[in-house]
Amino acid sequence: MKIMRHMPIIVLAAFLPLLCDGVSGAQDVGLARNPGSGRSLISQDVGLVRNLKSASHSPGDLPSPDHMISVQWEQAEGDPRLYFVRFDTDPDYTFDDLNTVGAYRIRWPLRYLWTPMESEPDDVAYYFHIAAGDKEWTPGLTTTMGPFRIDMVPPYDVGVTAPEITPTRTVTLTLGSTNACLVQISNEGHDSTRQGQEEWDFLADMANHGWDLLVGQEEHGTTGCRGERTHTREWELPPGGGERTVHVRFADLAGNFADTSVTIRHLVGDLDADLTVGLRDAVLALRVHAR
Repeated sequence: MKIMRHMPIIVLAAFLPLLCDGVSGAQDVGLARNPGSGRSLISQDVGLVRNLKSASHSPGDLPSPDHMISVQWEQAEGDPRLYFVRFDTDPDYTFDDLNTVGAYRIRWPLRYLWTPMESEPDDVAYYFHIAAGDKEWTPGLTTTMGPFRIDMVPPYDVGVTAPEITPTRTVTLTLGSTNACLVQISNEGHDSTRQGQEEWDFLADMANHGWDLLVGQEEHGTTGCRGERTHTREWELPPGGGERTVHVRFADLAGNFADTSVTIRHLVGDLDADLTVGLRDAVLALRVHAR
């Protein structure tokens, strides 16, 4: 079984906010929140950080295999001297004058480039938190952006089973996979021409290249494609007898691939007339008939 990943080439290192490029055509989804109960001082001398944008990702329901996230924002009102920034998996995190000790700080430019510590996140939702700091380094209100869903792990435990021998071209395939949303079946194999794209419009690709949904379209949310599944599909072998290989490709919503295949021997002939088969095919036919 061959495993392939949809993963763009990355030439920048993590934590390089000073080298982050500008953002054109970016997404703006920053949301302000009040500080949590029981928190300490919140500065009144700096305003809320607004207009958070990301050129690298579109925060929302669909995951991405690109694990480097860039964020940009506009200068806060008041007299901000620096910005406290943080990525984590907590959508409700807030800065205060206690937890900013040792926090990552940015003065200029108003950009941040970040990579998860995990080597290969498996559909993990990350959130970006930011607050402006005053001259005493006391933070103002926190703004949060996200989720950024990152998935670099292909579907696994993939497999396909079928009859070892068949007298007809139509066979039943049993498909098994974990964390796969889509399947593509072929008599000719698959290529990798789509790998390396920055984004994958899976619905368009499904319609244009013979993808079949393994889950209902309404299940494409945060957990809709997670877990182990078994499906059956009717499939037609190409004309002619002999060994035929059926290729199966599983994919998740981030565009990560996992390929597998099964070989089926197709017997061709008039079953009401004399049919000459080899000893191996005869044994296989008897086994299939006995089932």
